[in-house]
Amino acid sequence: MKKTLIPLVLISLNLVSGQIHECAQNHDMGGILSELHNGTEIDSRNEDGETALMIACAENNNHIVRELIRLGANMDAQDTNGSTPLMIAIENNQLGNVLTLIFSNANRNLADYAGETPLLKSISTNNSIYTDLLLQYNVDVTSTNYAGETTLMKAASLGLLNHVRNLITHAAFKPNYFSFINAQDICKTTALLYAIESSHEDIAIILLQYGADPNICDDLGKTPLMEAADQGLDDLIDQLIIYGANINAKDKFGRTALKYSINTPNSDDNPNTSFRLMQMGAI
Repeated sequence: MKKTLIPLVLISLNLVSGQIHECAQNHDMGGILSELHNGTEIDSRNEDGETALMIACAENNNHIVRELIRLGANMDAQDTNGSTPLMIAIENNQLGNVLTLIFSNANRNLADYAGETPLLKSISTNNSIYTDLLLQYNVDVTSTNYAGETTLMKAASLGLLNHVRNLITHAAFKPNYFSFINAQDICKTTALLYAIESSHEDIAIILLQYGADPNICDDLGKTPLMEAADQGLDDLIDQLIIYGANINAKDKFGRTALKYSINTPNSDDNPNTSFRLMQMGAI
């Protein structure tokens, strides 16, 4: 039988080992101009897929960032990890470069190859300045990475109360608000469960106040109430019950919140948790 040969297509990223990247690293605009005059492409890549603009964005190098953009550098180029100049500036805490890129209309919603957007990265670095700035420019607050984690989940798990409030405020008038606040990642974990798993009771209560469903369970059937009982978080247990948590729900192994409270390593330190649940009707 005759075999069909499929041609291998190689995509060139214009990889070079020239001086333009070193010039960007060394804040040498004259050297960059010389390289461009000698025929080096402004968006040529090094072995990490980085352009001169990306390298400049990681440094306190705003003059070169502005000049490269003026000369036509691609603000939305991505390195081998999918990081853009804007992401790089955020991760390296370069406010001037972040402002320049945003004001120059760099793509504020473009995700890297793990699905992380600039907003997700700003939350991960706990930088409220960048988060607030991106929200002012109407970035997509509902974006998720490839693990299904939302901006709200990240903020809740890290205990970033101000970020949580700002995200809720910006999502409040969107038609998919309740889908946003109750979104689940690939393990079916919600922002509320993230907050409780990390013992951020204040954030859990805020989420409940703004519509988080206390009965959504993860892929093992564990509910927020079970997690709170597991940790002996008595005050939060009260709040979850007030907001409608099913006190006798069972996970996939048949365990209830009461069972979690009895088996938890914290039970010796929190002997009242099981009694409190039974007073509320747990069986």
